[in-house]
Amino acid sequence: MATVFTYHNAIRLEDLAGIRRFIKEAMEHWGADEETVEGFVMAVNEGVTNVLLHGYQAQSGIVEIEVQHSGSKFVVTLRDEAPLYDPTGCPAPDTRAPLEKRGSGGMGIHMMRHFTDSLEYRVTGDGHNELIFTKTEAIDGNTN
Repeated sequence: MATVFTYHNAIRLEDLAGIRRFIKEAMEHWGADEETVEGFVMAVNEGVTNVLLHGYQAQSGIVEIEVQHSGSKFVVTLRDEAPLYDPTGCPAPDTRAPLEKRGSGGMGIHMMRHFTDSLEYRVTGDGHNELIFTKTEAIDGNTN
């Protein structure tokens, strides 16, 4: 799998639109279908938002995003230097419960899971967070 695009920068919440555009353009470069792009962009946006709000406490912080493509598969790897946190361990919210009965939070992680085929977390060799979003049937496998 070849790296397509890499984004590495100190970002703030105001930079989210640019990150969404970056993911969208990378996926559209190979002809990913519109519905897949929209969902995958939303999933990655939620991941970056969580890093900024919770990891960096709404302050600027380093974020690296790699977009990879092979056949019909897309992988987005999100790395950050915020305190370690594994969002994949969060329990799924009860989306059938009335809003007033639900606890706060958890919907962003729910969306990340919903719009991806797999969501993995690991700690990098240098002790930072790495969240991997995978979508396997994003385009016709003959498109390169």
